[in-house]
Amino acid sequence: MSACPDEVALQDPAHRNHLEGCPACRERLASLQRDEALFEELRGVARHSAGPPAIPGYRIEGELSRGGQGVVFSAVQESTVRVVALKVLSARAGLSARERRRFEREVELGSRLAHPGIVTVFDSGVAAGCYSQRR
Repeated sequence: MSACPDEVALQDPAHRNHLEGCPACRERLASLQRDEALFEELRGVARHSAGPPAIPGYRIEGELSRGGQGVVFSAVQESTVRVVALKVLSARAGLSARERRRFEREVELGSRLAHPGIVTVFDSGVAAGCYSQRR
């Protein structure tokens, strides 16, 4: 059996033979398809919501910055009363599989860094129709 393809390649019909012989990849593809359906639903929610997003456990105080990938909000973490920055992917980012992976990679790398000039990543996840990371 050949090496398992990455998530993008799994969706290519050229890998049909591999999928037929690899139950793990079939499950990965099914999971990706479920995720895509969920993100499509969440994209619709994000497009129709007015104002800042509602993220459970956080009180949004205002917008700090806006860029090509999303918006950074100032917020208060309700459980600790800690002031944090929440980076939320914008609807313009499309929440494609590629954009989500890039955002998740940013979270992964940022969470490993410890430097006074770099923010600390405390948390990340999907909430109220948006991908977010808490800093």
